[in-house]
Amino acid sequence: MIDIIDYNFNNHIKNDNSKFNNILKKYQINNNTFENGAILDLNDIGSNILYKNEDKEKDEEEYYYYKENQNIYNKIGNDLNYNFQYNEYIENNDFENNQPIDNFNVEGSGGGKQIISYYLSKNGNDTTGNGTINSPYLSICKIVNIINSYNGINIFKVFIEIGNYEAVEGCTLNIINNSVVSLIYFTKNEIINNNNNNNFNNNNNNNNNNNNNKNNYNNNKSNLIIPNIINLNINLKNSTFFLNYINLHYFNEKVINITYGINTFQFLIENSNLHCVNPKLPYCNILFNKLNQSLIINDDNEAMILIKNSNIIKFDFYFNIIEMNVENSNLYFTSLYSLISQNLTFSKSYFNNTLIYLVEYQAINVSIDHCKMIYDFSNNIQVFLMGTGNILTISNSQMESTGEFFSSYITCKNAKVQLMNVQFINWYLLRPFINLSLNSTLIMENVFARKMYIPAFIEIGNSELIIDTLEISGNKLVLIIIEGPSVISISYLTLKYQSEQGSPIMMNFPGGGFGMKTIINITSSNFINIDGFTLKDAQLTLFNVSMHSDSINSLFALSSSQLFSSKSTFSSSLIVGSYFLFSLDFTSLVDLDRCILTNSSSLFQANSFSNITITNSLIDSVFSRSVAIEIQGGSSFTMINSIINKTYVVSQSFIYSSSNSDIIIHKCNFLQFVMGLKPLGNFLNSNVFIDHLLLYQSFFQNQIFVATSSIMYISDTKLFNNSIYGSEMFLLNNQSYLLMNNSLIYGNSISVCFSSSHSLANIHNVTFQNNSGIFLYSVDSKISLSLLEFSKNPISSLYYLFYFTNSSATFQQLTIDSNYFMGSVIEAHFSEILFTNLIFSLNQNVDNLLKDRESPSLVFTHSNVKIINSTINSNSQWSLDLIWSQKSILIIKNSLFNSNSIPYNGYLIRLETCHLSLDHCLIFGTQSIEGTIGSFNSIINATNNLFLQNNALEMGGCFFLSNSQILSFSNNSFLNNTASIGAAIFTNGTLINNTLIIKSNKFLNNNAYEYGDNIGSYPTWISVEYPEDFDSTINYIRLYDNYSNLVADNFYTANIIIYDSRVNENISLTTFIRGGSGDFNYSFNVFSIYDFQISINIIADGFNINYLKYKSPPKCLNFQTSTLSDGCIFCPINQAATPEKGECTKCDTNKLVCLNNDVHTLQDYFMINNDVSKVYQCPFGLCSGQNNCNSNLFLLSSLQSPLCSRCLNDYNNENDDENQFKYNNNENSGSSGNSNNNENSNSNSDSNSNSNSNSNSNSNSNSNSNSNSNSNSNSNSNENNYNGGDDDDDEKNINNYKPSKSKNGLYCCNKFQPLLLIPFIFWILFFGLFLSLFKNVITGTMIGQIILFLQLNSIVFYPLPNIYGLQLFRMSIDYFDRYCLFKLDYIEKISISLISIFLIYLIGISDVTSRLILSILKRSLKLKKLIPLVIEKQLRKFEYYKMNRINTRLKSNWNIYLMLIQPLFHCLISLIVPKSIGSTTYLSIDLTILFISTPIQIVFFFSSIVILFLLEFRWWDLIFVFKTILFTSLSVTLLYNPPVYFSALVICQIVYSYSQFAFSPQRKDHMYRVENLLNLFQLSILIVINTSIIRNLSFNLIGILFTIVIFSCSLITIIYKLFFYKKLKTIKNHRLLNLIINVDDNKKKTNKNK
Repeated sequence: MIDIIDYNFNNHIKNDNSKFNNILKKYQINNNTFENGAILDLNDIGSNILYKNEDKEKDEEEYYYYKENQNIYNKIGNDLNYNFQYNEYIENNDFENNQPIDNFNVEGSGGGKQIISYYLSKNGNDTTGNGTINSPYLSICKIVNIINSYNGINIFKVFIEIGNYEAVEGCTLNIINNSVVSLIYFTKNEIINNNNNNNFNNNNNNNNNNNNNKNNYNNNKSNLIIPNIINLNINLKNSTFFLNYINLHYFNEKVINITYGINTFQFLIENSNLHCVNPKLPYCNILFNKLNQSLIINDDNEAMILIKNSNIIKFDFYFNIIEMNVENSNLYFTSLYSLISQNLTFSKSYFNNTLIYLVEYQAINVSIDHCKMIYDFSNNIQVFLMGTGNILTISNSQMESTGEFFSSYITCKNAKVQLMNVQFINWYLLRPFINLSLNSTLIMENVFARKMYIPAFIEIGNSELIIDTLEISGNKLVLIIIEGPSVISISYLTLKYQSEQGSPIMMNFPGGGFGMKTIINITSSNFINIDGFTLKDAQLTLFNVSMHSDSINSLFALSSSQLFSSKSTFSSSLIVGSYFLFSLDFTSLVDLDRCILTNSSSLFQANSFSNITITNSLIDSVFSRSVAIEIQGGSSFTMINSIINKTYVVSQSFIYSSSNSDIIIHKCNFLQFVMGLKPLGNFLNSNVFIDHLLLYQSFFQNQIFVATSSIMYISDTKLFNNSIYGSEMFLLNNQSYLLMNNSLIYGNSISVCFSSSHSLANIHNVTFQNNSGIFLYSVDSKISLSLLEFSKNPISSLYYLFYFTNSSATFQQLTIDSNYFMGSVIEAHFSEILFTNLIFSLNQNVDNLLKDRESPSLVFTHSNVKIINSTINSNSQWSLDLIWSQKSILIIKNSLFNSNSIPYNGYLIRLETCHLSLDHCLIFGTQSIEGTIGSFNSIINATNNLFLQNNALEMGGCFFLSNSQILSFSNNSFLNNTASIGAAIFTNGTLINNTLIIKSNKFLNNNAYEYGDNIGSYPTWISVEYPEDFDSTINYIRLYDNYSNLVADNFYTANIIIYDSRVNENISLTTFIRGGSGDFNYSFNVFSIYDFQISINIIADGFNINYLKYKSPPKCLNFQTSTLSDGCIFCPINQAATPEKGECTKCDTNKLVCLNNDVHTLQDYFMINNDVSKVYQCPFGLCSGQNNCNSNLFLLSSLQSPLCSRCLNDYNNENDDENQFKYNNNENSGSSGNSNNNENSNSNSDSNSNSNSNSNSNSNSNSNSNSNSNSNSNSNSNENNYNGGDDDDDEKNINNYKPSKSKNGLYCCNKFQPLLLIPFIFWILFFGLFLSLFKNVITGTMIGQIILFLQLNSIVFYPLPNIYGLQLFRMSIDYFDRYCLFKLDYIEKISISLISIFLIYLIGISDVTSRLILSILKRSLKLKKLIPLVIEKQLRKFEYYKMNRINTRLKSNWNIYLMLIQPLFHCLISLIVPKSIGSTTYLSIDLTILFISTPIQIVFFFSSIVILFLLEFRWWDLIFVFKTILFTSLSVTLLYNPPVYFSALVICQIVYSYSQFAFSPQRKDHMYRVENLLNLFQLSILIVINTSIIRNLSFNLIGILFTIVIFSCSLITIIYKLFFYKKLKTIKNHRLLNLIINVDDNKKKTNKNK
């Protein structure tokens, strides 16, 4: 029932909050009044409240409160009853004249309409009365009969006084023909005005002025205060029926029908009642346009029903009207059947068991405002049944029920419902409360539902639902059941389940078909104790939503659905079960933004390619015994800018993913995790992307992240103050891949940070600080680490920081700084390790006393290790070595070792059976006991390094080499290093070439406390110094190490045994070696007929040194001879002794200078093996005198490089020749030496028990002798340089070397440039194409003669250096001085030249150039103007040459042959001319090639001359061929005698030039003059080069000068011919085009000539 007090007493209560007003709001008029048989008295408001209070609640306090304020209640009743507009009608009526004025404007009522008024009163009389106000009628039927008797259009006004008027049976009021009937209440004794509306007062004696207005209707029911018309039948057709303050009652089993016609009518009820009590039929019916239950719709209908301030009781309305308005009325047990009504409006009314039925497919609008609707029956009746086109609007109303419904309260099919400010209370339904289907729309605003005992609140299918502010409570209630794809919008919903959970939204169909989805939007809502959402093919959007569930089911179970949530909160207190807060399947999606997940267990589960995204959210207080987040089946999980706090996972992982799923975590904080038996993240066959993650203050019993066959990308991550007990932080298994960069690992207590097995890891820019434990453990993996920083880690690991086995690792910019280690820093076994830009500084490594373990910092076994561009600085290694390598390859390049300390027994670098390559490194300030680099049974390559201020208390300040081998050791600098022995290098069982080491490295200010400032070893050999004269008997013993250092570290005893052939017995002596020296007294000064055997043995701790020498009379120095009287003496001036005979031989003063001990060669001469009988002249300027070459590129060795024929570059990067290279550089280019200064123990190596020491000293005998020659004069040398100097030894040594591959002509290459091959190839092609075009006339042209001129000079000046480009004319690839294309010997280069000549010949004899030019011109005739005249002439003759092919072919072949004969002869003759030096014969052109036999090419050459020459050619060609052979032969044979060579060339050139000038073999005059001019130039060049002016010039300047001169002569010749001899005729008409077009004519002419 409507709250009347709320709607009518606003003026009294809107500003009053007193208890009285609260009581008024609490007690409302309800249907109990009518259930007890009473009829409502609108005036008796106060009594009604008292009745309700006394009957139900018996509240004494409220009862007495009512009594005290009874006057106020009465005033309220008056306000209610007079709140009508009845006064408007009374004012406009003339009651005295019985002619009230009609105030109704009825269509058609004007003009001739008759207005008839009648009065009806209980004091009237039907017989005597006339119906006026003074004589009214008594019964209603009297009035009915009168009205029915009228015809036409009339206006009837019936004024009825208070009373009960019952119609007899058959009394029916007929209102037809557009008539108007008004039933109006009136009272005769009351003065009515606008200021007093008290026409209807309650039955209270407190107001005596209104007693006459009451009339008693005594049927023991109630009192009626307005007229009551009982059981009146009404027939309304095309007319108007109006009730004002009139009650219509139908009861006492009376069958009553109020029927209306088809067309226009008005049915107005105002301040009246329609009441049906106990009729015969279940309901009283008012039928509007009901004809056989069919609908008749008239477009002209303008019918209207107005019900205002009235009561409708137990009626059924069937109406087809335009508008129905019910205002401030009460409808009891009434059914409204709207057929085609457009607007139904109910306002401020009360509905009791009232039903509204609307017809489908009609635009019917139902509006209910400020109403109250109560239902108490239990049946299958639907209150609101909405069809297509219907619209229902309920606002500011209350719906309440006490019964139990079997159907929905509101049912919509393709209709629209609006609920605004509505309350639903105490509903019991077996079906959903509201049912929407077939594109219906439901809009709910400010709806409150309490005590709802229904299966579902809303059932929706294929419709739209909008909820704004809904508060609902109930148990096990489904808020929305979705039966088909729909659109749902919910805001400000409060759903709270008390004891049993219910589902907010449930889908009761398989899902959307044909791509249709259910759209759900929920904002600003609260769900408490719910069961969960189960969605399929739906899209759910949440904003500012709070949800809590204690259900064992998932809060969200999604299948092929999407969930978008923002600013929402989700929680579940359940900690057991296998259900997740969010469960996704079949490509579902969850997107959470700014959400909170709290007090939950399992959070997310995704399967079948589903996606979860969390952004800006908080996950707090998670406690789970199972997996919290499970991602499988190709699904993805993304978390961005979120926080996970206080998470406890007992027995499973927090995140588990598998089956090609993706995990993305971006800008998230994981705080205070506690993980049990499983890792935080367990990834199987997944892709993991983590960046900007903060993991803080968490505890793990197992790993943090485990990747198995997965890919992990981690960046910008911070791991702070976490504890991992006994396991790894990151574990990679089974082909996994990890990329981690820009991260910080700080303050963590871990066992292993990264563990990788059969996987790949790339760790970049990671800082590892203040942690404990192993950083990386790798097995069968490939690791790349860059920009890593490890600093300030106290006791990082008790074992190692990095561990690799069977792995590959790359370190780039690794920083290990200020750490304290009790184990190895990096260990690698059977692995490959690369360090680039390593910084290892300020670290300390001590013995691990807890584990009884000594550990080097860097440990490498069976591995390949490279350290490049690195710094190892200021470290303290208290446990063994800083770097320890075993059976590995260690490469260190461009690195710095600075101020490292090894206080105990250890090395900076220790090598055991390793290969070390050290290049461009600085090792500075190493403080150690044993040394800087200790090498044991290893191989050393060290180049371009600096060892500075390294200090070792024992042996080897920089290197300690034990049984090791040096492959290369050059360009190293050892400065200010100190050690007890060998301040730079110490060797034990290792023998290095001291001379080579000293020469190719720099040693400065190194200081050994005992001996070996530069290089030292243990004592290895003994030297005995015998007296130089025959009178002295004191012999000195020197004890040396391998490098001729006096062993001055101890006292040694030497046992001497001398066998003297003079007495034929052994003589034993003993002496002491102090400071490396000792002596014994014995005379060996005898003549050569006697000999001695000296044996010396020194035994000391750890070694045994023996010396055995068969001594003969002393040998003389180089160039000395021996006599019995004078001994060794120098020969007279201009004489010197030869090594072979030992006799004085006269020196050739043109070649040598012989002045006692000063014996040296002059310019352009070279001496072999200090033998004055073996002095040879060098090619032009090749030897500079003093037995030296003119360039430092040559090898100075009289045997290996005779006459400066070999280059140093022949041995660069050639391992086969390394020993030969060392041998060559040990030889001294000086001319004298000392033969008696030292004797060493080389000959006694077999008798020494220490085989290593003896073999080493034997193999380095040359260097030992050489190192002791410092005390002699500059002329001293050692006798072992030539080892006897006989020819057999020379030949043996010479036969061991290979041809030189680093020469450009006679000179050494400075650089190698393969790109020079490209211009050479272009030249060969160009020259071949040129000969192809001019092959028929080339020898008779100026260009041909110039080419021959350049070819000849390229051969003549072959010995000169700095010739550029000229060599191309003899087809040589050495056309750029001091540059070589490749490393090739002379035979290989000649082969290339011969192949090039052959290719030029093949191209030249073809017609390829002519055909190519003609082909181009045929395609573009415009190009013919660009063709030079000389080429055009050859093209014009092309057809003639083709027709005379036999004759021209032979001539052209001969011309090409003449153009190539000079380079061809030079190549062939250079291969057959020998040069003998000593007993060895070399190829004259290259002394590094041994001469074998005459090449077979020369046979083919002479055969070709015979075959190609025919009588028809001129005899002058034979002279040219002869001249070519002569010049070429002289250039090779006289190569080593330049003066004779150039003189012979001058004579030959004079004869040839004169013959050509005198006999004039050239038929063409202009060519005759050109040839004479070229001959003149050639003769002048040959004469000038042999002058003293040229020979006194700089050697390198001569070649450049003559290159310029030769090409200048060629240019002058061309200028002479073109401008000074004869002007070329201008050919105006180009006949080339005619030649191409008229080819057929030319062929005809040729045939005619034949």
